[in-house]
Amino acid sequence: MDLDAGGRNLVARIEQNLVLTRDRVIATFLQRGERVGDQLTGDAFRDRVLRLAGHLETCLPEGGPVLLIMPPSLECSVALVACLYAGIAVAPLPVPHPGAYRDRLDAVIADSCARAILCTQESAQVLTQHLAQGTRSGLPTLIRVDDLLAQPGRIGHPRCAGFDRSVDDTAVIQYTSGSTRQPRGVLLSHRNLLSNTALASERWRLGADTVSVNWLPNYHDMGLMGGTICPLLWGAPCIQMSPLAFAQKPSRWLRAIGEHRATLSGGPAFAFALCLDAIDERESASFDLSSWRAAFCGAEPVPADLLPRFRERFRGARLDPAAVFACYGLAESTLYVAGERVWGEPDGLSGDGRTEPCRLAPSTRANLRIVDPLSGQPRADGEEGEIWVAGPSVASGYHNQPEETRATFDARVAGDPRSFMRTGDLGLLSGNALHVTGRLKDVLIAHGANVAAVDIEWLAAEAHPALNPMAAAAFSLNAAHDERGALLIEVRHARAALEDAEALAEAIRARVGATFGIDLAWVRFVKRGGLERTTSGKVRRQAVAARVRAGHRYPEVQA
Repeated sequence: MDLDAGGRNLVARIEQNLVLTRDRVIATFLQRGERVGDQLTGDAFRDRVLRLAGHLETCLPEGGPVLLIMPPSLECSVALVACLYAGIAVAPLPVPHPGAYRDRLDAVIADSCARAILCTQESAQVLTQHLAQGTRSGLPTLIRVDDLLAQPGRIGHPRCAGFDRSVDDTAVIQYTSGSTRQPRGVLLSHRNLLSNTALASERWRLGADTVSVNWLPNYHDMGLMGGTICPLLWGAPCIQMSPLAFAQKPSRWLRAIGEHRATLSGGPAFAFALCLDAIDERESASFDLSSWRAAFCGAEPVPADLLPRFRERFRGARLDPAAVFACYGLAESTLYVAGERVWGEPDGLSGDGRTEPCRLAPSTRANLRIVDPLSGQPRADGEEGEIWVAGPSVASGYHNQPEETRATFDARVAGDPRSFMRTGDLGLLSGNALHVTGRLKDVLIAHGANVAAVDIEWLAAEAHPALNPMAAAAFSLNAAHDERGALLIEVRHARAALEDAEALAEAIRARVGATFGIDLAWVRFVKRGGLERTTSGKVRRQAVAARVRAGHRYPEVQA
């Protein structure tokens, strides 16, 4: 995929492929994750995009940015691409749940200075109630996409403004999940999106023959790229389902891969863990996963035993073990940074005992540095530090946050003239592998040494099979990071019960104290789904810690 061919931007590339696939189905939505619902050929998708883009240019003559708040659907994908065609920067966001905390959406509305919110009749009702509860002035206008698509478009589909945008203009504002702080709007240009798609295409061997199945929404960076942008840039079909359909019945995801002969699909680590919890060995043998060539797992540190167990569980479903691999990425680098499957003979890649390593190639390793977060000095191979990233996929900065942009996107490494982006993630390089070990801010302190919260959580979960290491929060009891901590950890199943929770908590406290020197003041067991999460499903440790410090007590599992 040639990034600089003729200087064409993202819109021109998508237009080219929609014309080439005019008679082929390129987008399918599975109702309830099972039954084929809406389907669009390249020509039908293009017609809807052009009609909606024309309406948006009329409704928003001064441009964007706009917020896109719609349930997962083909119309949501059409609306996102229509914004690109209209030359309007778009920020995808989840539909807020009725009665949910308003803080995140309120913060995004204030930060984005959005002129309008694109929604549907369904999401408009929720948004109207949400916005009515606030006291802000200058609220965005609600524009219902379903109403606009029901109206006739401009005759002849004249050229849209998006074709004339520079490759360095902002195309998408991807708001971060806010796992450690308020969400920030990452400014993704046409160049960023094209470059990251090209990198993934090169490393994962993807193109027009790719068939993807995606259950992640486009407000998640994996869903944005894997469910909308990349397939359109490849001219490849994508089969989508809602996150709720997957969460209710994880087998729907794997069955869709088999039935539609998908070659590409993946998700965060919790998705693979959910499949292991919900699908037993007998049911696993009923799938046919032989077409699955790239089963990527990322968005959070991947426990060392997770993917080996997944490979073994679905071996009877004709899953190629080499197709299942860990990867690393983040919104600030569009998405993909590193990690790929084994092509050919295995090369003996080994883990660190805690996490599954991400395989590196020369083109991905060249843009990675492991750095002492305080001094900025590079770490040697095998030494843990902060992960820094460079390259054309790295965004220009955060929307309306110049100080955060300078601190994050203009880091320098001795002997390298490039600007690096500080990820805030901890990791180490070892041979041809990147090991992602945790978050820089998610640490506890014992005798002057930092201990990653995730290490404490995984150690605690080993004490009982009902405990979920990927749904836990270990933190210091005060913001000054003193040496007394606490741990909240969810059970794996809604009906799980712990016979002697008090004795189990004491055993965990003793184990953590002996291993890490951390004094846990208390350990509490929480019902499944009880802890705050990001849009990608990660527990928001800092938000949980702040609520506990403010006096909140999470409902506990009854013995």
